Amino acid sequence: PMRVAALEQSMRELARELIASFAAKGRCEFIGDFARPLPVTIFLRLMGFPVDRMEEFLTWEAGIISGTDLAERQWAVTQIKVFLMEAIAERRANPGNDLLSELAGREVAGRKASDIELFGMAINLFLGGLDTITSMAGWHFRHMAMHPEQQAMLRADPALVPVALEELLRAFALVTMNRICTKPYTIRGVTIMPGDTVTVSTALAGRDPAEYEAPGEIRLDREPIHTTFAYGRHRCLGSHLARKELTVMLQEFLAAVPRFQIEPGAPVPMHLGAQMGIDALPLVWEA
Repeated sequence: PMRVAALEQSMRELARELIASFAAKGRCEFIGDFARPLPVTIFLRLMGFPVDRMEEFLTWEAGIISGTDLAERQWAVTQIKVFLMEAIAERRANPGNDLLSELAGREVAGRKASDIELFGMAINLFLGGLDTITSMAGWHFRHMAMHPEQQAMLRADPALVPVALEELLRAFALVTMNRICTKPYTIRGVTIMPGDTVTVSTALAGRDPAEYEAPGEIRLDREPIHTTFAYGRHRCLGSHLARKELTVMLQEFLAAVPRFQIEPGAPVPMHLGAQMGIDALPLVWEA
């Protein structure tokens, strides 16, 4: 949390710079103009990766996250592996102040991570850092565009944003994870055997009527306890960063842009898979 807090000013500066590029136009394609470049730039800076290769990295990431062709996914994995293994070798030889250098230099149980262990950590961070916040922001701002009264509430008191964010995170959890069963387990008459794949949807957990009253309603003052970032040993490493980035995005956008809505008649394409995302979100407002 302390490291993330130190990034807040640079996040706000980048957010204001991006918003300034379209605020006077009265419109933006939210995903491409704001939700993607802000968190991806912050992530690449954290990892010490070149920001000018952003589009190339995003192409690889899309091949894995949303690619439907096996050959395309294999190609994307190969490209990422080559890049990350070269980056790991470089950090071993010339460590810097970035996150990958820190991981390479740390010891656990008296030893440093091997190259393949570092690669496993790095590709997990790579895939999460290039897509998750963008997807979350897409759902959050789609909801806000459809509920001007909630926009007005948060504009009137930006300090409410962190509280409102927890409800948005609950309602729009987007990750579907696979786990491998390790021992026989029976639930509701169905036995899951070792080796079986179990699919776990955080989106369904966030809308569980046994856990939340009227789960389909978005109540910005609900302050829910949710599993969107998981918990325990599987807790999302980027949860503090995600909360800070999403808070900054909401506060800065609402401060600079008046009441906005989805462009009438415009399509809002979406995709499903390991992460549910919005591919384009055209927003309009009175310039």
